[in-house]
Amino acid sequence: AAAIALVWSVIHFVFRIPGLWSITWRARRRQKGQAALSRGLIAVGSGDAKLARRQAADALRLLGKEPLSLLLAAQAAQLSGERRDAEMAFRDMLETPETKLLGLRGLFVEAKRRGDEDAAHGFSEQAAVLSPAAMWANEAILEYHGRTKNWQAALGALDRAGRMIDRATFKRHRAVLSTALAMAAEQKDPDSALDHAREAVKLAADLVPASTVLARLYAKRGEFRKASKVIEAAWKRAPHPRSEEHTSELQ
Repeated sequence: AAAIALVWSVIHFVFRIPGLWSITWRARRRQKGQAALSRGLIAVGSGDAKLARRQAADALRLLGKEPLSLLLAAQAAQLSGERRDAEMAFRDMLETPETKLLGLRGLFVEAKRRGDEDAAHGFSEQAAVLSPAAMWANEAILEYHGRTKNWQAALGALDRAGRMIDRATFKRHRAVLSTALAMAAEQKDPDSALDHAREAVKLAADLVPASTVLARLYAKRGEFRKASKVIEAAWKRAPHPRSEEHTSELQ
């Protein structure tokens, strides 16, 4: 019985050798991959593009498409000026939920660098849907709609991001956009323009363009008393910087 138990133990150990060797091999491979990651990130930080690329390739070979190895590959490609490789790394990040937002951010930056504003806007829109708290995406969307003068879409983007920015900034941005909407609708839809101008002045009483548009709209409607009150209130809040000088000259 003792002999049989001994023989069985030896046989069991022999059959376990491949598994033990596989575990050891994987552990050593991962250790080498982690070392390549560390050296690569240090190389990126120090600006050594050649070393960063080499370590990134080692990290991908040893660890596969893990989040950090993909990030290192993208950063090394950017450092080397290899924009196509960087975009490929960022697109690989889209396949993993943990790195999708980072991939969209990288693709947005690359699109901006090559001047493709529409593609950059598409990536920022995807990022905002994925993570409404991503301020870079909300700011990019707001900037894009402002540049294309799509004020209503810009206002919608601002409202979506409203909870992530401080109240004073939100009110100021909304006042500016409401002023733009009022100016755009002044000729075709005076009633809508008046509503937007009123909102703008209510949100930011010191915003001179908003008061100017509101006063002009009142004047066109023949409501000169209201127009005068708007102008007087605006002058008290933001008088001309040389008004005192002109007053002294008149005296």
